[in-house]
Amino acid sequence: HIICCLFSSLILVIPLKLIAEVNPKYQEDKVKAAYLLNFTKFIVWPKDDFTAHAQKSFSICILNQNPFGNSIELFKNELVNGLDLSIVISKSHDALEQCQIVYFPDYQNQNYVDILERLTGKNILTVSDIPGFVYKGGHIGLESINGNVRFNINLAATTLSDLKVSAKLLELAKTVVE
Repeated sequence: HIICCLFSSLILVIPLKLIAEVNPKYQEDKVKAAYLLNFTKFIVWPKDDFTAHAQKSFSICILNQNPFGNSIELFKNELVNGLDLSIVISKSHDALEQCQIVYFPDYQNQNYVDILERLTGKNILTVSDIPGFVYKGGHIGLESINGNVRFNINLAATTLSDLKVSAKLLELAKTVVE
C-alpha cells in the first residue's frame, strides 16, 4: 500500500511534458509536424494562386483526424507567404481543394490514392508517412529510419502541380524521384 501511494505521488510530481518528451512516438510526431511547417519555407506556390482566390490564410489540411497530438501547437501564430497559418482537420475530401498542403496520415493507407489523383496537378502540396507515397504520385513522403524522420520528394509530381522545390530541400531529401 505504501509503494502504491509513493508511486501515485511520484506521478503527480513528474511533469507530463517530461513524460511526453521521453516517449519516442511523441518526438516523432513533433518532428513530422515541424517538417510540415518547414516545408512551407522551401516550397514556392504560384503567386497568382493566392491573389486569385483572395486567400486570407494558408491552410494545412489533415485528412480525418490529427495524428500529431499537441505537436500541432507548433503552428500557432505562424505566417506563411504573409498569411496566417491555419490547421484544418478535414473529413470532407472536397474541402481539401481549398488547402495549400494536404497531409495524409498513415492510417489512411487504404483509400488515399483516389483522393491523391483528384489533387494531381493542383497547386496543393501533398505529404504523408504512408510507405511508398511518392511512388503513387504524392509530393513528399516522410519515413522513420532508426528513430530519425527523413523525407523523399517526387519532383515530377511537384512540377506537375506548379510547385517549386528549393535546391536546399532537394539536397536534404533521402530520395528524389524524377
